[in-house]
Amino acid sequence: NKPNPTVLNVSVTKISSISTTPSYKKRIRVSVTLKNIGGAKYTSNENQQGVLLTLVEGTIVRSLTDFKFVNLAVNEVKVFTFDMDWYSPEFPPSIKAEITYDPDILNDSNTGNDDSNLKDNMKVITGESVNAVVNR
Repeated sequence: NKPNPTVLNVSVTKISSISTTPSYKKRIRVSVTLKNIGGAKYTSNENQQGVLLTLVEGTIVRSLTDFKFVNLAVNEVKVFTFDMDWYSPEFPPSIKAEITYDPDILNDSNTGNDDSNLKDNMKVITGESVNAVVNR
């Protein structure tokens, strides 16, 4: 059995609407759910991994924040939140959450921090989905 940290979900809730001139913006909360779905505890050190939250607009990627985590028990869930302004543009950016690791994490002689499935480390919520939530 090996550890398998995964991004289970990225969701958005509207916190408030703010009228400004000339645009109309909303305050949103992005929630990212991280879970170790593997059969072993994820055991690591500070600053070797994180969940990077980015805004993706075409080929432009803007970093929003990096949620840090260290250890995850089997089936342990962590929920990270980030509040931001959202302008509801016609062609809105997507929001991406992705687990990132130090480049040498697989070579550090610690098998407790070797992710057994790198294919489940990212989730994206489309800008259209965010607009649907905030424009209700």
